[in-house]
Amino acid sequence: MLVLLLGLVIVLLDQFTKQWIRSAFVYGESQPVIDGFFNLTYVRNDGAAWNILSGHGIILILISIAVLALLVIYRRSFLQEQFSHKILLGLMVGGIVGNLIDRIRFGWVTDF
Repeated sequence: MLVLLLGLVIVLLDQFTKQWIRSAFVYGESQPVIDGFFNLTYVRNDGAAWNILSGHGIILILISIAVLALLVIYRRSFLQEQFSHKILLGLMVGGIVGNLIDRIRFGWVTDF
């Protein structure tokens, strides 16, 4: 239950922050958070980390679904997981689902 609840919270936060970036920033725009040290920059990533597999959205969607399935199998294979495992699984599920929503809706992931 904790995994699903945390995953849902992460998906909601993920989608809210990405929507805020898309509405408050022009694509490519950068704004300082800590001047000279940390900026938020609106970018679109049609690949995975560092734009790996750019242009292969269907493959990335299938990989995301497969990883989610593996996480469900992993979760069910342990009767008594440590609390930290539940937190990690919830964070992973939330991140994967959030990016999967973007890939299906837009064909890319909003990054900042």
